Amino acid sequence: MTVELNTLPEWITAHLSQDEPVQLFPRSKEQRELKRLIYDTVFERFLDHISEGGLGTEFINSDPREIQYGDFLSWIHRDAEREARYEEAQRIGTAAMAEKVMLISDGIDNPMEDVQRSALRVATREKLMKAWNRKRYGDRQQVDVTNNTVISIKNLLEQRDQQLLDAITPIEGECARVE
Repeated sequence: MTVELNTLPEWITAHLSQDEPVQLFPRSKEQRELKRLIYDTVFERFLDHISEGGLGTEFINSDPREIQYGDFLSWIHRDAEREARYEEAQRIGTAAMAEKVMLISDGIDNPMEDVQRSALRVATREKLMKAWNRKRYGDRQQVDVTNNTVISIKNLLEQRDQQLLDAITPIEGECARVE
Protein backbone atom coordinates (compact mmCIF):
# COMPACT_ATOMS: atom_id res chain seq x y z
CA MET A 1 0.00 0.00 0.00
CA THR A 2 1.49 3.35 -0.99
CA VAL A 3 0.51 6.80 0.23
CA GLU A 4 1.14 10.19 -1.30
CA LEU A 5 3.36 12.40 0.84
CA ASN A 6 0.95 15.32 0.67
CA THR A 7 -1.70 13.27 2.53
CA LEU A 8 0.56 12.72 5.56
CA PRO A 9 1.19 15.26 8.33
CA GLU A 10 4.30 17.46 8.10
CA TRP A 11 5.94 15.91 11.15
CA ILE A 12 5.97 12.54 9.36
CA THR A 13 7.07 13.74 5.94
CA ALA A 14 9.79 16.16 7.08
CA HIS A 15 12.56 13.55 6.78
CA LEU A 16 11.18 11.61 3.77
CA SER A 17 12.28 11.93 0.17
CA GLN A 18 9.78 13.46 -2.23
CA ASP A 19 10.90 11.05 -4.98
CA GLU A 20 9.84 7.76 -3.33
CA PRO A 21 6.29 6.69 -2.47
CA VAL A 22 5.76 5.84 1.20
CA GLN A 23 4.89 2.21 1.90
CA LEU A 24 2.85 1.84 5.06
CA PHE A 25 3.14 -1.96 5.08
CA PRO A 26 6.30 -2.75 3.09
CA ARG A 27 6.11 -6.50 3.57
CA SER A 28 6.32 -8.56 0.47
CA LYS A 29 6.06 -12.34 0.69
CA GLU A 30 9.86 -12.56 0.64
CA GLN A 31 10.18 -9.99 3.44
CA ARG A 32 7.67 -11.86 5.60
CA GLU A 33 9.51 -15.14 4.99
CA LEU A 34 12.85 -13.50 5.86
CA LYS A 35 11.36 -12.10 9.08
CA ARG A 36 10.03 -15.56 10.00
CA LEU A 37 13.46 -17.11 9.36
CA ILE A 38 15.16 -14.46 11.49
CA TYR A 39 12.66 -15.01 14.32
CA ASP A 40 13.13 -18.79 14.10
CA THR A 41 16.90 -18.33 14.27
CA VAL A 42 16.79 -15.91 17.20
CA PHE A 43 14.13 -17.78 19.19
CA GLU A 44 16.35 -20.52 20.67
CA ARG A 45 19.01 -18.07 21.85
CA PHE A 46 16.26 -15.78 23.15
CA LEU A 47 14.88 -18.66 25.26
CA ASP A 48 18.37 -19.41 26.57
CA HIS A 49 18.78 -15.78 27.59
CA ILE A 50 15.40 -15.70 29.35
CA SER A 51 16.06 -19.01 31.14
CA GLU A 52 19.30 -17.54 32.51
CA GLY A 53 17.32 -14.72 34.13
CA GLY A 54 17.92 -12.18 31.38
CA LEU A 55 15.38 -9.72 30.03
CA GLY A 56 13.87 -10.06 26.58
CA THR A 57 14.35 -6.41 25.67
CA GLU A 58 17.99 -6.63 26.68
CA PHE A 59 18.53 -9.55 24.30
CA ILE A 60 16.56 -8.10 21.37
CA ASN A 61 18.24 -4.68 21.67
CA SER A 62 21.66 -6.33 21.52
CA ASP A 63 20.79 -8.13 18.27
CA PRO A 64 22.13 -6.26 15.19
CA ARG A 65 19.12 -7.16 13.00
CA GLU A 66 16.91 -4.44 14.50
CA ILE A 67 14.10 -6.75 15.55
CA GLN A 68 11.00 -5.04 16.89
CA TYR A 69 10.41 -6.49 20.37
CA GLY A 70 6.61 -6.15 20.30
CA ASP A 71 6.41 -7.82 16.90
CA PHE A 72 8.69 -10.62 18.11
CA LEU A 73 6.52 -11.21 21.21
CA SER A 74 3.43 -11.21 19.03
CA TRP A 75 5.07 -13.86 16.83
CA ILE A 76 5.79 -15.95 19.95
CA HIS A 77 2.22 -15.71 21.22
CA ARG A 78 0.69 -16.66 17.86
CA ASP A 79 1.91 -20.25 18.31
CA ALA A 80 0.88 -22.27 21.38
CA GLU A 81 4.08 -24.34 21.43
CA ARG A 82 6.34 -21.26 21.20
CA GLU A 83 4.30 -19.53 23.90
CA ALA A 84 4.57 -22.56 26.20
CA ARG A 85 8.34 -22.71 25.68
CA TYR A 86 8.63 -18.97 26.38
CA GLU A 87 6.65 -19.31 29.62
CA GLU A 88 8.77 -22.31 30.64
CA ALA A 89 11.94 -20.28 30.01
CA GLN A 90 10.52 -17.53 32.22
CA ARG A 91 9.80 -20.01 35.02
CA ILE A 92 13.33 -21.42 34.75
CA GLY A 93 14.76 -17.91 34.66
CA THR A 94 13.23 -17.10 38.02
CA ALA A 95 15.69 -19.45 39.73
CA ALA A 96 18.58 -17.49 38.18
CA MET A 97 16.88 -14.25 39.21
CA ALA A 98 16.59 -15.52 42.78
CA GLU A 99 20.34 -16.00 42.89
CA LYS A 100 20.90 -12.53 41.41
CA VAL A 101 18.65 -11.12 44.13
CA MET A 102 20.90 -12.71 46.75
CA LEU A 103 24.01 -11.24 45.12
CA ILE A 104 22.44 -7.79 44.94
CA SER A 105 21.12 -7.84 48.51
CA ASP A 106 24.46 -9.06 49.85
CA GLY A 107 26.28 -6.36 47.88
CA ILE A 108 28.47 -8.92 46.12
CA ASP A 109 27.70 -7.80 42.56
CA ASN A 110 28.45 -4.13 43.31
CA PRO A 111 29.65 -3.37 46.86
CA MET A 112 29.66 0.41 46.27
CA GLU A 113 26.05 0.63 45.08
CA ASP A 114 23.56 2.81 46.91
CA VAL A 115 21.43 0.82 49.36
CA GLN A 116 18.17 2.31 48.06
CA ARG A 117 19.13 1.44 44.50
CA SER A 118 19.93 -2.12 45.56
CA ALA A 119 16.56 -2.38 47.33
CA LEU A 120 14.82 -1.20 44.16
CA ARG A 121 16.71 -3.73 42.05
CA VAL A 122 15.76 -6.52 44.45
CA ALA A 123 12.08 -5.46 44.61
CA THR A 124 11.83 -5.23 40.82
CA ARG A 125 13.26 -8.71 40.35
CA GLU A 126 10.97 -10.11 43.03
CA LYS A 127 7.94 -8.69 41.20
CA LEU A 128 9.10 -10.27 37.95
CA MET A 129 9.68 -13.57 39.71
CA LYS A 130 6.13 -13.49 41.11
CA ALA A 131 4.70 -12.74 37.66
CA TRP A 132 6.79 -15.30 35.80
CA ASN A 133 6.48 -18.12 38.34
CA ARG A 134 3.39 -17.63 40.52
CA LYS A 135 3.43 -21.22 41.74
CA ARG A 136 6.86 -20.87 43.33
CA TYR A 137 7.24 -17.15 44.10
CA GLY A 138 3.69 -15.78 44.08
CA ASP A 139 1.83 -14.65 47.15
CA ARG A 140 -0.01 -17.59 48.64
CA GLN A 141 -3.46 -17.11 49.98
CA GLN A 142 -4.73 -20.08 51.90
CA VAL A 143 -8.04 -20.37 53.65
CA ASP A 144 -8.49 -23.17 56.16
CA VAL A 145 -12.08 -24.21 56.46
CA THR A 146 -13.06 -26.52 59.25
CA ASN A 147 -16.66 -27.37 59.90
CA ASN A 148 -17.54 -29.04 63.18
CA THR A 149 -21.29 -28.52 62.88
CA VAL A 150 -23.35 -31.61 63.63
CA ILE A 151 -26.73 -31.71 61.98
CA SER A 152 -29.40 -33.77 63.65
CA ILE A 153 -32.13 -34.94 61.30
CA LYS A 154 -34.38 -35.67 64.26
CA ASN A 155 -34.10 -32.07 65.53
CA LEU A 156 -34.78 -30.68 62.05
CA LEU A 157 -37.92 -32.82 61.68
CA GLU A 158 -39.15 -31.75 65.13
CA GLN A 159 -38.61 -28.07 64.23
CA ARG A 160 -40.52 -28.55 60.98
CA ASP A 161 -43.42 -30.28 62.73
CA GLN A 162 -43.61 -27.46 65.28
CA GLN A 163 -43.67 -24.85 62.51
CA LEU A 164 -46.53 -26.71 60.80
CA LEU A 165 -48.49 -26.90 64.07
CA ASP A 166 -47.98 -23.18 64.64
CA ALA A 167 -49.23 -22.44 61.15
CA ILE A 168 -52.48 -24.42 61.48
CA THR A 169 -53.44 -23.40 65.04
CA PRO A 170 -56.91 -21.90 64.84
CA ILE A 171 -57.34 -18.20 65.29
CA GLU A 172 -59.67 -17.27 68.15
CA GLY A 173 -62.63 -15.08 67.40
CA GLU A 174 -65.93 -15.15 65.55
CA CYS A 175 -66.33 -17.10 62.40
CA ALA A 176 -68.91 -16.40 59.80
CA ARG A 177 -69.61 -18.36 56.70
CA VAL A 178 -69.21 -16.39 53.52
CA GLU A 179 -71.18 -17.46 50.51
